[in-house]
Amino acid sequence: MTEHYSEKRPLRIAFDARYIRDSFGGIARYAHCLLSALAEAPGDDRFVVYFDPTLPASRFSVPELAPLPKVELRELRLGLYSPEEQFVWPGHLRRDHIDLFYSPYFALPLLADVPLVCTVHDLIFERDRNYGSGRWVRAYYRPMMWLGLRRAAGVFAVSEATRRDLAAFYGSADKVAVVSEAAAKVFRWPLGGGLLAEVRARLGLPERYLLAVGARRPHKNLGAAVRAFARIQDQVPHTLVVVGRPEERYADDVAAAVTSLAGGVRMLEIAAVAEEDLPAVYALADALVMPSLFEGFGLPALEAMACGTPVVAANRSALPEVVGDAGVLVDAIDDGALAAELLRVLSDEALRVELRRRGLARAARFSWQRSAATALGAFHKIVGRVPA
Repeated sequence: MTEHYSEKRPLRIAFDARYIRDSFGGIARYAHCLLSALAEAPGDDRFVVYFDPTLPASRFSVPELAPLPKVELRELRLGLYSPEEQFVWPGHLRRDHIDLFYSPYFALPLLADVPLVCTVHDLIFERDRNYGSGRWVRAYYRPMMWLGLRRAAGVFAVSEATRRDLAAFYGSADKVAVVSEAAAKVFRWPLGGGLLAEVRARLGLPERYLLAVGARRPHKNLGAAVRAFARIQDQVPHTLVVVGRPEERYADDVAAAVTSLAGGVRMLEIAAVAEEDLPAVYALADALVMPSLFEGFGLPALEAMACGTPVVAANRSALPEVVGDAGVLVDAIDDGALAAELLRVLSDEALRVELRRRGLARAARFSWQRSAATALGAFHKIVGRVPA
């Protein structure tokens, strides 16, 4: 059987924006940035955006996209991961004359009669026993991942590392496209000195600091950042600033490591840092440390580089793909090796200047506009595919 592709025509694309909410962290950021770029991309495609106005979404707003001419908002009070959504979605998609359904996460409406596309961010549930043994994983994640990947007409992975994991764990490769993350436009260098001083004063940031950003989950390995910093604390004039939130489901390795230090660490809840302040928090830091054991992408590293901040990151999963030779990659399992690289970067101003130069160039290679163009090309190819 051969295939041919129909002439390009405007599509009506359903976008499941229920993931743009505070509890979804990086997935919410990906969904909001990609949706914004899709809505601003050239062409006449329309995006029917389904969102639940009752869900807390203080960092990213779906209604703010309403003025964009290609966006149609639809309120949909429908619980995520519920059996009900499998039966409710098909009617909504038929009513709104949808050509293709897109989800920025892995769950899909399997009974819908339109092509389906999803994004897979990572497969940590397969990689890490801390995540892979729970009831939710056994009862929902793996079955829905397996069914969704087979039902989907297309799959987006956020990195080549995630694409390889999809092939390794689920045998999916032929219909996977990499639609990477990028730093939003607000993450840039240089920022005005007045803005930097105002954010420093308002958040009480120290004069010189090492920054770590991320939810305090086991795979983020932020406890290693604290332990490594403890080894060099007496040799540098820096404070370690940790921006993130603890999660009740997991032991807090950061808090455990901090108890062994006599000061020198400042903890900031991510909710206390407004979205518009986050670029300044990056830019004011002398370096970002990201010792993750696993990342589907590693967006804080890219955001830091876009703000001119040197990066010291783990040499694992997607981080080498994101950081390349623009940062320092290290075996983050080895606290001593991590401490040595942190000391080298924090002590050497010429090195930080060079890493800033490389990081800015590296960050510029990623853009939401290019990711949106890749996604739109895939959408049109999928809808235009007609068996001959």
